[in-house]
Amino acid sequence: MRLDTLLSLMVFAVISAVSHAEVYQWTDEHGTTHFSDKPISSDAKKLNIDLPAKHETKPLPVVEKTKPEPVPDPQVKNEQTDLKSSKDKPVKETQQENTKKSREELTEELIKAREIREAKRKQQKEAEELQLIKCQEEKTKLALMKNEVAEYDKKLKNMSRSERPKSNEYIKKTDLETRMKRQKDITYELCN
Repeated sequence: MRLDTLLSLMVFAVISAVSHAEVYQWTDEHGTTHFSDKPISSDAKKLNIDLPAKHETKPLPVVEKTKPEPVPDPQVKNEQTDLKSSKDKPVKETQQENTKKSREELTEELIKAREIREAKRKQQKEAEELQLIKCQEEKTKLALMKNEVAEYDKKLKNMSRSERPKSNEYIKKTDLETRMKRQKDITYELCN
């Protein structure tokens, strides 16, 4: 509807400028209203518009006189500028304080983050050191077991083959070898 109204106003403005023009109005299949100086379609209707005669003049609008604004006193103007600048100062100071506070907060957060990283590194280093100690302990256990097996081998060499399976040294050696295999696996997992 606004478009139709706008078009109507435009047509009437053109009509008022041209007093001899004929105006036709029609609506297309989309429902849009059109105006023209020639009948475009068979549905076009000629509009009767009363135009003012050329010699008629319109009265000019009345313009009210306004009082001129007083010229400002330069001293008063300087005081007003001083007031404005003094009002701006607290705002700037507040912004600077806020910026300073936010920097301090960021610095504190960075310090905390650094402390947390250092604590994690320290824990990780301690864990690595602990793992190295455990690895060394397991290697030592494995070396002791190898020494025991070597001693049992020396004792078993002095025995005949028929006596070996029946002796306690043979049983202890086989048990020790089984434990040594488990110890190798444990040492491998800890040290690698």
